[in-house]
Amino acid sequence: YQPALQGLSQAAIIIFVSQNAVEQGFNRCKEYRVEFSPHSIFIAVGEGTADALRTYGIHQIIIPQENTSEGILALPLLQHIDQQTVVVFQGKGGRNI
Repeated sequence: YQPALQGLSQAAIIIFVSQNAVEQGFNRCKEYRVEFSPHSIFIAVGEGTADALRTYGIHQIIIPQENTSEGILALPLLQHIDQQTVVVFQGKGGRNI
């Protein structure tokens, strides 16, 4: 996990695709003492995932109209991400985005 988390502090966009991903992601960040950038934009696949983020103090969250990976990918914000670091958290056994 640690190598995958190294770029997190510079991530412009952080995507969570499930509630499990939120829990696992925050647990790993705590374990490896990795912090999110205060400037990161958070995206949650749906309301349940957004609620999970809120329990960790994240309140500025973008939720796509279509609560799927495809809905996330269709967000205008993700159409022009050249030179930006985007981190995707998915739960164990989750579908690839």
